[in-house]
Amino acid sequence: MAFGLPAIADTEPYPVSDDWAIRTVPTVYVIDGAGAVDDVVEGWDREGLNRASATLAGLLGVDAIRLSESGDGLPAFKPG
Repeated sequence: MAFGLPAIADTEPYPVSDDWAIRTVPTVYVIDGAGAVDDVVEGWDREGLNRASATLAGLLGVDAIRLSESGDGLPAFKPG
């Protein structure tokens, strides 16, 4: 378990990545209570991750947390 979530070793030939269409790492999925994908963010994407945080917060009924802000020393975008 990592971060309280199950971890899946995805070894070659990468069946989990293929099933989820993961093309780059990191890839973040926000999945709703019915199992539908609400958002996908590939690579380090500040606005995408902040959007995913807001989507997840909306699903949970809590306040969103901004994960990164301009000027925090992190790039706005960095591909995986």
